[in-house]
Amino acid sequence: MIFFSIIIPTCNRPDLLKLCLNKLIKSAVNFNLELIEIIVSDDSCDELTRSMASIQFPHVIWIKGPKKGPAANRNNGAKIAKGEWLIFLDDDIIPDEHIIAGYNKIITKHQNLVAVEGCIEPDDYKLLKKDMAECPVNITGGCFWSANIAIKKSSFETIGGFDEQFQIAANEDQDIYLRLIESYGRAAIVFDKSVKVIHPVRFATLKKYFSIYSIRVTNYAKFAIKHPEFTKIYKGIAFKAFDLYYSFLKLILNSIRLRQFRKFLQHFFDFIFGIPILLYTIKKLNK
Repeated sequence: MIFFSIIIPTCNRPDLLKLCLNKLIKSAVNFNLELIEIIVSDDSCDELTRSMASIQFPHVIWIKGPKKGPAANRNNGAKIAKGEWLIFLDDDIIPDEHIIAGYNKIITKHQNLVAVEGCIEPDDYKLLKKDMAECPVNITGGCFWSANIAIKKSSFETIGGFDEQFQIAANEDQDIYLRLIESYGRAAIVFDKSVKVIHPVRFATLKKYFSIYSIRVTNYAKFAIKHPEFTKIYKGIAFKAFDLYYSFLKLILNSIRLRQFRKFLQHFFDFIFGIPILLYTIKKLNK
């Protein structure tokens, strides 16, 4: 049997974390409590999460987060993990009651794995069609969203964990996915639909989107510089500029089809201004 360390980064969401932990404890009981540790790395600005965890989940390991973004928060939990495998979950997901047993089954079946990508389904598919609704859906694999993944600890340490230069929840999971593939090959990573979590559909706002626009662009620019073969962008030159604009054009047309006015404005801005800003940022960072 495999010993698992389940790492949950959290930040100011004690109520959502409570729902996650309640379901996760059931999964742990269904598997084997002696072969599991649950680590919560907390970036919250108050003591509410720590207090809730200590009172209602005394067996959960709570540690103070570094407050440097989700990538650093996950690494913070991984530093104290004792497990052979690290399972990374988000604090707002609802895990399946047999998720740990599912990970154990797939890892035991495939001896040479270094990572497993789990399934992420929205809690409401109809709601997901509404304007500005968002959810990291992954039902076919190839995304490696960090809301539900497992990585062999020795491999995680060998490649240096999550890259902490990505300070928002974007691209840090794609980055570690590409580095795992580069080091171990695509065959060493599998997707399993039965290892499932449910993720709530949330609504973004244009105000929030544009308030962190420069951070978002810089984040992706760093990703593009690090993985030019994946993004087709190097030193501010889009080798496949047509593909880049075409992908945004499809998003614009889809938002029109679904009558999503605010989403249309977001994608139209990205199409007209976002791509040039991105290319300029990449050139600037490369100097």
